[in-house]
Amino acid sequence: MILQFKGMKENWVYEEAETIEIAKFKVSGFKNCDDEKIDPKETRETAKKIEQEVLENTIGSEIVFLLGKPIYKASFVKAATLCKNNKKITYVFDIEREVYLLNGNGKTVRKV
Repeated sequence: MILQFKGMKENWVYEEAETIEIAKFKVSGFKNCDDEKIDPKETRETAKKIEQEVLENTIGSEIVFLLGKPIYKASFVKAATLCKNNKKITYVFDIEREVYLLNGNGKTVRKV
């Protein structure tokens, strides 16, 4: 299986894995917040809480956040956990990011 997603600067990234698990879930965060009124300590605590929520909802050992906005502004995320050679990595995306699951021939199986 192959995971295709928009990386940084709108470049396409392709990650091949033996298995790929897809999850979508709600995370804690500040909704409709004004960046100037948010306490930095509260922001760090919320980011840690969100990371813990991601760990609880996925099986990844390493987490990579690929969000187009600060983590504390997220409300829903989608995560893809890739397993290859007994190593697991989880990519966490904001809900708007283009992500596709492809088969071994590069044909789209589904939009995530």
